[in-house]
Amino acid sequence: LCSHKTHREMLLRLVGETGMILLAIEYRRPPEHPWPVPVNDCYNMYSFLANLEIPTEVMFGIQEGDGEDDEQDEEHDVEDPESKNRGGGKNKKRVSVTGKRRLQIFLGGDSAGGTLAIAVVQKAKAHGLREPESMVLVSPWVDMEEDEVNTKPDGSFSRNQQVDFLPPPCVSIYANAYAGEQCLHKLSPINFDLRGFPPMLVLTGEFEMLHDQHKAFVRRARAQGVPCALSVGE
Repeated sequence: LCSHKTHREMLLRLVGETGMILLAIEYRRPPEHPWPVPVNDCYNMYSFLANLEIPTEVMFGIQEGDGEDDEQDEEHDVEDPESKNRGGGKNKKRVSVTGKRRLQIFLGGDSAGGTLAIAVVQKAKAHGLREPESMVLVSPWVDMEEDEVNTKPDGSFSRNQQVDFLPPPCVSIYANAYAGEQCLHKLSPINFDLRGFPPMLVLTGEFEMLHDQHKAFVRRARAQGVPCALSVGE
């Protein structure tokens, strides 16, 4: 239902407030592409970024030349256009990378995107890939077994149906479209082993149908030693 296009304003606000580079992944979606395709698409991009090294310091110098090709070494030579303007030989700018570092990655997602963000970290742990610095989960869908039939009568799922935009009859349809032939219990982050996860911030609304899910997920994360903050809005 949503994409980087529907969330464009939110994404631009995040960039403006943080000054960070933001990457919104356009992953393949159910029902045409059920689990594990969406998780794999997101994980593949995360894996690329997690292994990416960028220069920390670049040194520039000018090497004089007589127009003949000089022997190349591990540094990078590029022709200096200013030397031509001065009427001299073909001087070369020498670029030397003196250090590299890995990117700091902060992983987040909204609603089903929060589900995928948690699943990506779970897969990263299983493959020995480094985790993000921290996570921001906006109204994440963490218990896909809960629907209008399988819920508590006095819980937020029932209590907030009249004010939440999420159509209750569609919840089980969305869940099964994502899961395909897989078990919903297995794919729900509320049942994941969260030990070793990075610090998390969970944002929820008091009048959301999934509000109780969010509180239960935070309790589980904290019980497993994960620093996890919960922010409740109206």
